[in-house]
Amino acid sequence: MTKVGVLGARGRMGREVIRAIAEAEDLEVGAEVDLGNSLDALTGCDVVVDFTNPGAVMDNLRWCVSHGLNVVVGTSGFGVEEAPGISVFYRDQSGAIFHTYSCFARGLDMMNAAYHYLDLTPLGRHEEGLSYPMAWLRLRDRYEPLAGAAAGCQS
Repeated sequence: MTKVGVLGARGRMGREVIRAIAEAEDLEVGAEVDLGNSLDALTGCDVVVDFTNPGAVMDNLRWCVSHGLNVVVGTSGFGVEEAPGISVFYRDQSGAIFHTYSCFARGLDMMNAAYHYLDLTPLGRHEEGLSYPMAWLRLRDRYEPLAGAAAGCQS
């Protein structure tokens, strides 16, 4: 059983992570840590998931790494200086971890198939005036129906 510590446990995403862990057969919640709680509660966890905020995540990350904990960071809301990116790591048989690849900002386009299709259309990405690129994206069940439009293939 893998013990998972959750940072930001009382936040919306922290609660979702805890719920998902509780439903998984091979995971258990090892610690629920939020603002004002000691990070020492994470000692003994196999992995820590951080869904805090940009002001706290880097200190949390440093603490976890200095205590030999594996960390998954899901915190969002970083400024341009902390733009989204993808990093790839490799762990060898001795347990050493190597950073093997990273890309950030527009370099992420190659990972987003939707952009490949949009770039072929007359209007392209059409993201001008949005609060952030991809503000148009919704989970498949979160789109609002158009007024007067039929759902699915029905007429």
